[in-house]
Amino acid sequence: MKICHIGNPNSLNVKPFVEHFSRRGDEVHIFGWGGYRFPVNENIHYHELSRKGSSSVEERDPEIVKKSSPAIRKKRRSLIMAGMLSVYEYMTIGRLVRSISPDIVHGHEAVGSGMLTARFREFPTILTCWGSDINKFPWESRWAHFKVSYALKRCDIINATNPEFGRTIVERFGIDEDKVKVLSWGVDTALFDPSSIDGRKLDSFREKLGIVGKSPVIVYPAGFRDKDLQNYTLLLRAFRGVREKLPDAVLIMLSYGRTSGIGEMVEYIDKNEMWDSVRIIDDMIPQEDMPYLFACSDITTVLHDRDQMAASISESILMGNVTVLSRIEPYVKRFGEEGAPYVDQKSVRDIERVILDVASNIERYRKEFTEKNREDVIRDRSRAHQMELVEELYEELIESKRKA
Repeated sequence: MKICHIGNPNSLNVKPFVEHFSRRGDEVHIFGWGGYRFPVNENIHYHELSRKGSSSVEERDPEIVKKSSPAIRKKRRSLIMAGMLSVYEYMTIGRLVRSISPDIVHGHEAVGSGMLTARFREFPTILTCWGSDINKFPWESRWAHFKVSYALKRCDIINATNPEFGRTIVERFGIDEDKVKVLSWGVDTALFDPSSIDGRKLDSFREKLGIVGKSPVIVYPAGFRDKDLQNYTLLLRAFRGVREKLPDAVLIMLSYGRTSGIGEMVEYIDKNEMWDSVRIIDDMIPQEDMPYLFACSDITTVLHDRDQMAASISESILMGNVTVLSRIEPYVKRFGEEGAPYVDQKSVRDIERVILDVASNIERYRKEFTEKNREDVIRDRSRAHQMELVEELYEELIESKRKA
């Protein structure tokens, strides 16, 4: 099978599709911006869409360059697609994709990638939507709404990452319900397995973070982003109250190398003398080290206010953590009205109250929430299971397009 993916080549949301089908022996092409930084094999072919992008697969691996078409190296002229692509790039990606003659064109994220995917009507097309590309971006302007609506209507299949998100696409954009599928990139259950943790590496991880003997350890795994700045600030304010009652508590926050909003948070931590109990991890944590982050913590906080089922929820459950969740519709639908430790994510007092309650009753919450949901995650949300469903979807769409 020949598959063309269009989107951010270094997104952890795209990586599972690329890895799974390339390992299966399929010919996988990726069209994106900024170079491809994940491990490659002979079945992965990367095509750079930005003249200023970092090194592509072809430039880094001379063996793969022989099997890949040239990267696009043309200076941008007149911009279309809200400034994302030049006319030259738009035409060139069309020529390259048609020269590949793929069995599937799979776009990731409905904004720029969506319109590119939608242009290939002669091939079976799937568009996977992530969250803000449906819930936020289309409502910022008429042009933004037109772009997303155009992509949703022209692609053959729209893939949503949870049922509530799928209903949003149907109800707000008038998309045929039969056209919307619900599949995610899944969770790597082999990686996020407590039995696979190396004890010495875990001890080293704890020492580097300075959390040996500390309890409870609370982790907020979302990276710093401007649109989520309020969530970080509210959590810091709530944690200030937590540490007054639990002096050994530690809060770990991840920046993933981003600096958005960090100045304000550093100022707050300085002002309240909290550095002895707050850790900000500046660097990007490799995916293979994420299980250790959960393994050395007790409580995971997910304070999203978006219609998106965060992968960190499933990862946290698999690693035995108790997850404190914002009370939003996708989570309540997934775990039940009283099935999880929910918080009003806009209330400092409520976040503080629930974290203290969970910390005081950690074993009960592990039994009532974590252990109760672990088998469901393994059965329904494992990456292997989700990719099997994607395989079936690809094959059904190819056959349907062939008969049309």
